[in-house]
Amino acid sequence: MNCYSFCRLPPYTPEPLAPVYAFIGATGKNTAPLTVLSSGTDLALPEFQVFSQGITANPAGTALLIQIPGVYRLAYYISTVAPTLASSRITVNGSEVDATVLTSSTPRTQYALEAFLYLGTGDSLSLQLFHETPESVALQHGVGATLSLEKIG
Repeated sequence: MNCYSFCRLPPYTPEPLAPVYAFIGATGKNTAPLTVLSSGTDLALPEFQVFSQGITANPAGTALLIQIPGVYRLAYYISTVAPTLASSRITVNGSEVDATVLTSSTPRTQYALEAFLYLGTGDSLSLQLFHETPESVALQHGVGATLSLEKIG
C-alpha cells in the first residue's frame, strides 16, 4: 500500500458537543388555582429553571424558546391537588403535538409523559392543561409541574 501525506495526519479527536437541555418547574406553593380552558391553559413554571446555552424561557415561565434545532427528548410531570378530568399536552408554536397528549376518562391527579420531537430554531414550547368545560385546577405543593428537554440529535 502506498502511503501519501494523509498517512501522517494526527489522529482525529472530535471535540465533545456541549449538551443542550432545560428543566423548569413550579412548586405549586405560590400559584393560585388555574382556570383550565378548552383552548388550553399554559402552565407557568417560573420557580426553578435550569438552562444550557440554546434554550431560554419567556419572562412568565410559560414557554421555552429553542435556539438550537434538533431532535429533543421531552418529558413532563403534573400533579394536581384534587382529581380532575383535564387533559395535558405540549404545544409548539401554539399547536398541539399529538404525541404529547395525555387524556383520561376517569379523574386523575398525576400526569407524566415522555416524547421525542424535532424542534427548529425559534420554536416556542409550552406545557398545557385543557378541558372541554372550564375547570379550576390547583397544582400540588412540592413539585406541581415540571418540563424537561434534552437535545439528543
